[in-house]
Amino acid sequence: MKTHHTETDVLRLLASFAVALLHSAAARMSGLEPGMEGAWLPCLVNSLCRFGVPIFVMISGRYMLASECGIRRAVRKAVRTLGTMLLWAAVYLGYALLTGWQPSGAMDVVWRLLTQPVHLWYFYAAAGLYLLAPVLSVFTRHATHRQFVYGLVLTGASGCGIVILLRTSHFPLLSAVMEQTKLPYATGFLFCYLLGYYLFRYPLERRGLILWGAAGLLGWGITFAGTFWLSARAGAWNDLLLSFYAPNVVVTSAAVFAWVQRVFGRWALPDRVRRLLAGAAGTTGGIYGLHMLLLWLLTGLRLSLLVEAAGVYFLSAVLIWAVQQLCRLGRCALPVKKE
Repeated sequence: MKTHHTETDVLRLLASFAVALLHSAAARMSGLEPGMEGAWLPCLVNSLCRFGVPIFVMISGRYMLASECGIRRAVRKAVRTLGTMLLWAAVYLGYALLTGWQPSGAMDVVWRLLTQPVHLWYFYAAAGLYLLAPVLSVFTRHATHRQFVYGLVLTGASGCGIVILLRTSHFPLLSAVMEQTKLPYATGFLFCYLLGYYLFRYPLERRGLILWGAAGLLGWGITFAGTFWLSARAGAWNDLLLSFYAPNVVVTSAAVFAWVQRVFGRWALPDRVRRLLAGAAGTTGGIYGLHMLLLWLLTGLRLSLLVEAAGVYFLSAVLIWAVQQLCRLGRCALPVKKE
């Protein structure tokens, strides 16, 4: 059962809406060139929403690394995550078949199930992090503060800093070395995983929150201004600073995480409101899986960016909630075995 605390429920809701808004903005960016009128708006929205996926990783790290994680639990969660991915992939496969896609053979179907749609890649990353949790939880429970900071510096440098250098294509020797080790792409989310638990274990005080909040705002500014400038210079969209591994995005994500943790962790909300937040947060995994399908279906309506994203988000939430209620009714209707 998913653990619920008010601050992480709020983070889940913020992150899932950010992902829906991000994909709506990205779809509009793909149809515009950087120099076209109004191109700055989807670029701005896209830049503002990059914190969504890193925050999901940080939430996972905050819970998975807070106590001893057994191998059985880790494997079970990884298998369940991959099963969920295949379920959503099958839904999108069905949609593709209904809209005219014709596979060339069985391998074509298997390939699509394992690779499409693109946004399902996150389930692979989440499953890998779950499998690492038994090892990482030993480190997080026994590491001193200095050792923990060292681990963050090590994974952050290799997984965020080096990744950005590689994406610039100006460091061919570094690219050759990293291509052999495959290190950066594995440690980028590992850093966020550790960082989520670090910020839970060592919450920032007021001064640290202010400084990190300022750094987060600066990161947002760099993401937008840098992306727009690089794209305008190249004449095509440049996603260097939009990467989930980019230091500017990670700093912003950590700022959002830390501030929401501080504000809602200390805000005593009424029980009814907390239950409502918990119920809404319980739909966010389904929202992540479903929202792209609804986004495709609503594209022809030519809605404004915010209206489209909000519509997709709330419609996804309602549909997932309805399915959850039907599943609960189904379980309640099953006969109880007598001992």
